[in-house]
Parts: sequence; C-alpha cells; structure tokens
Amino acid sequence: MHFYSLLLHLYPSSFRAEYGEEMRAIFARTREEIRGFHAVLFWVATLLEVLSNALAAHWDVLNQDLRYTARTLARASGFAFTAITVAALGIGAATAAYTLIDHVVIRPLPFTEPDRPVNIWESVPSSHLGELELSPANYRDWKNAATSALPPTPRAGSSS
Repeated sequence: MHFYSLLLHLYPSSFRAEYGEEMRAIFARTREEIRGFHAVLFWVATLLEVLSNALAAHWDVLNQDLRYTARTLARASGFAFTAITVAALGIGAATAAYTLIDHVVIRPLPFTEPDRPVNIWESVPSSHLGELELSPANYRDWKNAATSALPPTPRAGSSS
C-alpha cells in the first residue's frame, strides 16, 4: 500500500487531493481479492495504469493552463505585446552574452600557440612617451618589409 501511495505522487496534487483516497480504497479492495501469480500481473497493470493516467492528468492541467494564458493575453493585448517583447529581449541578451563568453573565454584562440600571445610595441626616440602601441598601418608596413623566412603553409590538395 505504501508503494501505491508513492505512485499516486505522480499525479498532480489537485488530482490527488480530489481522487486519492478513493483510488487507495479501490486499490486496497482489489489487492485483497487477488492471490498468486495474478498479484504480479495486478501490480504491472497498476503501474502501467498509474503512469498513463498520471501523464494524461498532467497533460490536461497543462492544456487548461495554456487555454487560460491565451484567454488572459487576448484580453490584454498591450500587456501581451510588452511581455513577449521583454521576454524576447531577455532571451536575445542572454544568448548574446553566452555567445560572447563562449568565443572569448571558453574557446581557444585561433592561433598555432594560443598560450603565447604577443604584443608589439613601437619605440619613438623623439617622443617622451617611450613605447607606443603599434598602429595597424605600421604593422602592415612592417609585415610587408619583413625578410624572415617562414615555413610554407600547406595548401588544400597539395601533397607533402
């Protein structure tokens, strides 16, 4: 009987409050009448019945809640528009924040040795500032003027 009482917790609480005692009484009366191998079949049938009926009861409650929500939102369309817009903005902001964190913090950098970042400084002797960050235009000029030999990068379709 304790196991059956636990099975009844699969039903929504409103359903248990209304029908729980009656279901326990019917279960106890039927269990007393069954003996032997039929008791095993009775328990299997009871388990299947409780599972299917509990799912149906939850589905019914969900349908009632969805219908109530649709009626309420239809009555107050301005509120519905505002609520949907705020929810969409919140979901969009959370998605954007997660995407940014994923790309900046979680994923590795798209370099050969991402654990060895390099910062290039430009030194200007005529300036009292000492070291300055390298401008993109100066970086391009330095890169084009570089004479160091880099190993060739493999191309798609080429054989080594």
